[in-house]
Amino acid sequence: MKIETTIGILSHDRSWHLAQCLASIRQFTRTPYTVKVLDVGSAENHREHISHFSGRDCEIGYCDDFLSCLEGRRRLLRLVDTEFVAFIDDDIKVAPGWLANLLRPMRLDSNCGAVASNLIQEGGAGISSGCRYLERKGRARVVRHHATGFLGTAPMCSGGATLYRFDVLKETEKRPEFSGGFEDWDQTLQITQDLKRSIYGSRSVMFHRHLAECAGYFDRRWRWRELMEAALAMWDRWQIRTAVDNVLTHYLKDQIVIPKDYAERIVEVLI
Repeated sequence: MKIETTIGILSHDRSWHLAQCLASIRQFTRTPYTVKVLDVGSAENHREHISHFSGRDCEIGYCDDFLSCLEGRRRLLRLVDTEFVAFIDDDIKVAPGWLANLLRPMRLDSNCGAVASNLIQEGGAGISSGCRYLERKGRARVVRHHATGFLGTAPMCSGGATLYRFDVLKETEKRPEFSGGFEDWDQTLQITQDLKRSIYGSRSVMFHRHLAECAGYFDRRWRWRELMEAALAMWDRWQIRTAVDNVLTHYLKDQIVIPKDYAERIVEVLI
């Protein structure tokens, strides 16, 4: 059968997580696929470990520098030559039928740009729907599709648990102001608002678990000044306050000093 889908995975110092991710893909995927793993700046022991994961269905690439999710996924995109691309985080495990469920809306609706999975978080402690309700300028943009069994359409989905139509994703801009965070929020708004494409929820399920040993990764992933810069960019570009509000909450909770040059802007957005 023709391979229609590339699965792109970024890896950084979490080779044991990646091993479980790939094992679940190989166990539960019946639809033809190929995997492209890009390791970004991992320690030598992790790089040596993941070198054993390559095979007919999986190609491993390496980058010496740590890359943000935005930068890393854009680099992975250069390696894609299939109609669809699914980005999955390396600490996710997939469930049976995950890819077939993501592909179904794509094949039914030629205007579909992306399809999101449902994430079961932290060993079942919380469930995140593949369609997130997002208010933009006071309106929730969600449409139910009961007849097809899909959850609906929405302008926001998690970048690390989503299937994209490759040619649509290529049309979106890489915006450096979102390197610190909210890159998938901006990207999916580009798909729905700028490109006028639909984003569907699905019956696909993935399991997402952050473990304590990932603390070092989080310190590199969540760079607080850059995260606030990205949150303010969400307001500047999309008039969405939620990002600024959420980041400010973390600042206050963790007693992080608010950058002086951002303080006035934060007040302007939230008051």
